[in-house]
Amino acid sequence: MSSSEHYQQASFVLSNLELRRGGIKSLVFQSDFTNKKLVYAVVAETMKYANVLQILLRMLYTKIGYVENNHSKEDCSGDLFASENKWLVRVMIYDLLFGSRKNIGGHSVLKAAIMNERHHLELCLQQHMKAMNVATHKELLPIELRGKGGAKLPRYARVNTLKITMQEGMDTFDPLKRAAAKAERTRLWHATNGPAQDVDVDVDAGSSASSSSSSSTSSSSSKKKKASLNTKKTTKKKIEYDAVDVHVRNLLKFPAGKDLHNHPLVTNGSLILQDKSSCFSAQILADSFSLSKKNIQSNSSKKSSSLESSQSKSSQSKPSGMMHRMDMIDACAAPGNKTSHLASLMASIPSASSKSKIFAFDKSIPRLDVLKRRMKEAGANVIVQPNLQSFLEVDPYDKVSNTMK
Repeated sequence: MSSSEHYQQASFVLSNLELRRGGIKSLVFQSDFTNKKLVYAVVAETMKYANVLQILLRMLYTKIGYVENNHSKEDCSGDLFASENKWLVRVMIYDLLFGSRKNIGGHSVLKAAIMNERHHLELCLQQHMKAMNVATHKELLPIELRGKGGAKLPRYARVNTLKITMQEGMDTFDPLKRAAAKAERTRLWHATNGPAQDVDVDVDAGSSASSSSSSSTSSSSSKKKKASLNTKKTTKKKIEYDAVDVHVRNLLKFPAGKDLHNHPLVTNGSLILQDKSSCFSAQILADSFSLSKKNIQSNSSKKSSSLESSQSKSSQSKPSGMMHRMDMIDACAAPGNKTSHLASLMASIPSASSKSKIFAFDKSIPRLDVLKRRMKEAGANVIVQPNLQSFLEVDPYDKVSNTMK
C-alpha cells in the first residue's frame, strides 16, 4: 500500500456510508483493502471529527474566499470545496490537524492544495477552540465520543449452523474445551502412529541403558509437571465470549473491542460477524414460517377428525411428515449477512422442504458478486438464488412467485 492509498480507501468508505450503501464494518472488512485496520481507524476517527471538520472548512471558505482555480472546471483534483473531494479533503485535514503525525502522507495535487492552506486551517482551529472555550482537541467532541473508540458496545458474532453446530462454536472459545480437544487429537495421533520415541545418540554401551532409563523417568516426570501446570493455567482462563444472546438464536456476545476478523472460524465462514439488530428480521421471518406450518397441521388434523370414515382412510394414506415448500425473498440482499442467516434458519426447520429457496435480489452487479461470494463461503449457495434485478420488477403472478413468502 502506498503512503496515501488509505486516504482514497477511507474516502470511498465514507462516501458509501453517507449514501447508506452499507455499514462501516461491512464496507471495510469485506473489501480487498490491504490494511483494513488502518482504513477502519481512519474512517472511525474522521467520522468522530466530521462536525468539527465541517466547521473548519466553512471558516476557511470565509477567510480565504472562494476563487476559481486556473485549472478547468472538469479538473477538480486540487479543489478543497468540490463535492467530488468532500471526504478525501476531510480525511486529509483530519490527519493534518488531529492525527498523531500532524502531517499528510503521499504526494497529490489535493495534498499540495491543503498544505498551502495549512496556516489558515491551524488558525481556524485555534479560533474555534477559543470560541468553544476548550483547551484540547477532544473537548471539541461530544462527551460520548471523547473516550478511546467511543461508546463501549459489545461485539456480536453469529454461529453459522450451515457449517458447524452451536456447541462447536461455543467450544472453540472455551479454553477447557480447546485443551480437551487438543489432548484428544494427541491421543488419537499416538494411537495411530505409536508413542513418540527419543532420538538415539552415540554413547558408551555400558552407560546407555542407565542413562536412558533415568532420562525417560525424568522426562516423564517433567512432562507430567508441565501438563499439570498447563491445566492450572487453562483453568484460570475464562471463556472468551460473555454470553449466548437471549433473544437471537446462535448469537454469541463478546466483550467490546474483541477482534475476531482474522479468527479461523470467521475466515472459513463458520462464524459471521453480525450486529444483533440485523439478526431480528431473519429470525422473525423464519419463526413465522414455523408457526404457519404448525397452524396448518393443527387445522388439518381437526378437519380430518370430523370427516367420514372413507375420507379419513384416504387421508391416512398420505404421509404424516409432509415437507412444505415456502420460498422467501430478500428484496435488497447484498452483502448478505441477513440472507445467510435466513438460509441457516430455514435449513434448521424440520417441516421445511429441502427445495425451499431464498430469492435474493440486487440490481447492482458488484454488490451481487459480493453476495454470491459470501453465500459460497457461508455454505448457503444451494439455498440462495441470486437475481440481478430490482425486486419491484418481479411479476407477482409468476409461477415461482406463488411460493414466495
